[in-house]
Formats: sequence, structure tokens, C-alpha cells
Amino acid sequence: MKILQVSKYYPPFFGGLEKVVYDICEAINTDTVSCDVLCSHHENLQPSSNESDRGYTVYRQKTYGKALSTAFSPGMLYRLWKISPDYDIIHIHLPNPMANLAAFFIRGNAKIVAHWHCDADLTGLKKWIARLYNPIQDRLLARARTIITTSPKLKAESIYLQNHQEKTEVVPIGINPREFLINDDEVASIRKTYAGKKIMFSLGRLVTYKGFDALIQAATQVNDDIVFLIGGIGPEHDNLQSLITEHNVQDKVILLGKVPFSSIGNYYKACDAFCFPSVSCSEAFGVVQIEAMSFGKPIIGTKVKQSGVDWVNVDGETGYNIKPRQIDDIASAINRLMTDANLYKTFSENAAQRFHNEFTLAKSINSLSDIYQQTI
Repeated sequence: MKILQVSKYYPPFFGGLEKVVYDICEAINTDTVSCDVLCSHHENLQPSSNESDRGYTVYRQKTYGKALSTAFSPGMLYRLWKISPDYDIIHIHLPNPMANLAAFFIRGNAKIVAHWHCDADLTGLKKWIARLYNPIQDRLLARARTIITTSPKLKAESIYLQNHQEKTEVVPIGINPREFLINDDEVASIRKTYAGKKIMFSLGRLVTYKGFDALIQAATQVNDDIVFLIGGIGPEHDNLQSLITEHNVQDKVILLGKVPFSSIGNYYKACDAFCFPSVSCSEAFGVVQIEAMSFGKPIIGTKVKQSGVDWVNVDGETGYNIKPRQIDDIASAINRLMTDANLYKTFSENAAQRFHNEFTLAKSINSLSDIYQQTI
């Protein structure tokens, strides 16, 4: 069986979608299955390339510019037209306008699998453009033999999947926790730096839909023995730092900057709980939630419409889900969790168990392999 993954980008650029595609390719390539990748280059004006150093081919197409979160890579169209007859299945990861357009150039007998990762949170110009683009996208979804999405809640609530429920399958994202190499000395150093504090860890790009501003405001109401560590970089850094100063919580909220991958597992292990305050359906799953759960960490999350983030974290079982930006409720949930040892122990055990039951990479790949077999 020959499979082609059509992605927005591919490592060394690591976003949530790219990590999913990377894990699929690394795990599913065997003696009987060949899986390659077609993507745009994550850097503008870099030449197109065919890379085979991983044991499979990555067709990386030149990007001439980016607008509205879309890479303009017209080479995707020609490349897919040229290579599509070589594949049994073409697995297209959406939303991605460039991949969507390229799908019209598929030749041969390849079956299409569409992978719906999230609904777009559309405002302003994006909303008007979507009115023109959505019929094209829906045509691809109608053409697909199978649609995959990442949670039952996203399947039920996505406005783009309502006409395609019967052929939509749920395959939750899975991870391999062994990817995180633990350095006990660094774990001890983190805990020593914040000795006497309950550590609430968060990790993600510093952008508005992540909702980190809500954590900063909640810091004014949580107990004095609680500290927030927020890892990540992004365009909202200066605004968040100003908000920390404005609320005088410099000793309670620390922006860590970019956390090296080699240190991420150490922060998960060192922290007491994980905060995931996202506010938009642009956040459809939250892989960082299952990463934290793999370490047995309770989650303080949010209830987001057209999203599966509050399916991943089960309210009252593996943590709490709060309405976005409800500052009082976020602070209250954190204080309750950090002062009730029995509740904390229960949530921690449940989080670890839910991870092992639902979110391992092996389970995700097995489900995907079954879909591929059924598709052909």
C-alpha cells in the first residue's frame, strides 16, 4: 500500500498538525506500507526539494509568500498532479486551502482520505473569504472516501462536517510519552527554583486564542503558594508581559520563553497541574493536554464550542473545564484542586488512566491503519 500525506508544512517545522503527520509517517512506514509527504516549505522562497533521508520521501514545495495563515505554494498543484498516480491513498490534512486546491489535480485511482483537524475561527476578512472558499472545501469533503476527525465532540459540532457525518470516523491523536527524556537533575532544579510553590504549567504559542491573558488575571485571585509557568514564544509576548506588570503578579506568573524539547518533559514532571485556557475553536484538541496527562497531571481547561478540548479533559474526572476567560471560576478551580489532596490524587490517577486508555500513539496508528485497509 502506498500513501501520500498532504500537509501544510513538515518538520523541522513542528506545529500541532505537523507533529500528527510526522508521527503517522514515522510509525506507519513498514515493509508492506510506504508513506510519503507533500507539503509547502515553511520558509518563504526556499527552493523545492525531494528529501529521502528518513526512509520515505518528503516533497517540499517552494513557498512564495503567506497570507491569512495560508502558504502560497503553486508547485503543490503540479507536484500532486505528477505523483498522484503512484499512490493508493492520498491523505489530505485540513483545513489547508493550498492542499484543497491541489486535490483537484489528483489523477489515477487513488482514494482520498480527508483529515479534519479544526474549524476556523473566522472574523473580518477571513469570514468574507470563507464564503467563497467553503464550497470548494465542501466539494473535497464530499469527494473523500473517508473523513477523519480527532474527537466525537468535534465530529458532532463542526459546521463543516454536518453534511458528512456518516463517513466521518473519529481517531483521537496519540503520542508516545517515551519521546520525553527525563533529566531528574533538571526536574529537581525546577522544583528548587519554585520551592514551596504549587506549579501550574502551560505550554503553547503566545497568541490570543490560547487565552494566557486569563491565567494572568486569575493569578490575582489564586492562593499565594501557586505560581504559573508559561512556556512558549509568539506575537503576544509583550502584551502578556505588560499585563503581568499591570496586575503586579511578576512573582506569580513567569514567561519562560521557548522551552527546548529536551526540557519539556522535565517541566511536565516538575509541575503539579497543567493549565490549558484556550478560548477559540482554532484549538480543536490540545495535544499538550494529553502530554501532561501522560505524566498524571490534572488539567485546568476550557469549554470551547466546535472543539474537542473539553472532551480530551473530562470535567470532574481528569480536571476541570471552565468557560473561556471566566477569571473567577478559573481561580476557584485552581484553588480547589491545589488545596484538596484527595481530589488531586483522584484527578491525577484518572488523567494517567485516560491517557493510557485513549491517547497512545499505538492506538491511534492502529485505528488509522484499519481505516486505510477499509478505504482501499
